[in-house]
Amino acid sequence: MFTADALREIMKACAGPGEHPEFEGDFIDAPYEELGFDSLAVLQLATRIQQDLGVPFPDSAVAEMVTPRNVLNYVNTQMAA
Repeated sequence: MFTADALREIMKACAGPGEHPEFEGDFIDAPYEELGFDSLAVLQLATRIQQDLGVPFPDSAVAEMVTPRNVLNYVNTQMAA
């Protein structure tokens, strides 16, 4: 199972060096724009998850990833299949 903590760590890696207080607390339902992620950063996140976990991310799936919860649900559904 892919957890919020695992996603947080990948998001921090994609965001680059430094502190990322926006990923602490209840970040799971915040839109990526509020977390400082643009569409390129979301694509990088999807690519990293695909590389690390082997979960495919077609463009249509990436387009629907507007919150971290969307990513968690998608990854966990794919891993269960």
